[in-house]
Amino acid sequence: MQSSTLARLGLGFLFIYQGLVPKLVFLDKTELSINQQHLALMPMSMQGWLNSELIAQMAGMGEILLGLLILVFYKKNWPVWLAFTALAVLLLDIIVITPELLTGAFNPVISNISGMLLAWIALKDRGDSWNITLSRQ
Repeated sequence: MQSSTLARLGLGFLFIYQGLVPKLVFLDKTELSINQQHLALMPMSMQGWLNSELIAQMAGMGEILLGLLILVFYKKNWPVWLAFTALAVLLLDIIVITPELLTGAFNPVISNISGMLLAWIALKDRGDSWNITLSRQ
């Protein structure tokens, strides 16, 4: 099995698991706290129909969908690029909205950068134009 295929499987699993377990099956209190902080930044008109649980459920369904797209469209790079971009944007969001999460044992820096590296490996072996050379000089 090529490393790009293995990375793609890992990335798909990452999104399906993260969408299913902490957002739909076992609603995580940290997830709810992050969503509550986002709600506080939204206009009052949106706060009437949105709540932390609904945001978590919508995000969970979106993550599961992205994970499935990565696996189903295994010959296409766009789902992997979408995942890479989402992980980068979500990491920046956490840095701005809830920076206190960056110091925990299981934090978004580790999971998001690991996911971004999986995406990079999935793209690199498929002829994508990223050329990174590590050499001693």
